[in-house]
Amino acid sequence: MPRTATFGATTGLAPDYAGFDGTPSTIPSRADFRFDAWRVVTNIMADFHYRGVDPWQTTYAVRLGTFFASQGNYGDQYTLSGNKLDSEHAPGLVALNATLGFGLAPSCSRCFVQPLWDMAVPTGRYRYYNGLLYMLALLHASGDFRLGF
Repeated sequence: MPRTATFGATTGLAPDYAGFDGTPSTIPSRADFRFDAWRVVTNIMADFHYRGVDPWQTTYAVRLGTFFASQGNYGDQYTLSGNKLDSEHAPGLVALNATLGFGLAPSCSRCFVQPLWDMAVPTGRYRYYNGLLYMLALLHASGDFRLGF
């Protein structure tokens, strides 16, 4: 069974907290796509980029990419079925979504990678978290991320 079986079936959104089998948390606010779930896309796409052994990862990239592209100026928190919980367009999520480019056709990946290149360094209240995710995404997208083993 593909690991995305418990992700949003039509959205590809992952829960904020999940069991080791991917089952969403039983705590309602932790079963939705929130700040900790943002990093799932980069974990999956980095694995695809460096190892490329799980065919479901390209299906996942298309599913999640299609969802976010359909949202336009997308929010940063959703239910797994795609209902928007917050409308802030957070730089950290935009940055991490750039890694979808590893699993999408070049014509589709540009709409996720270009916003990362155009983004200013995050500032303000959540600058630490958004900035860290921004830096991680820049390393991946530029080809300068290196595996330590």
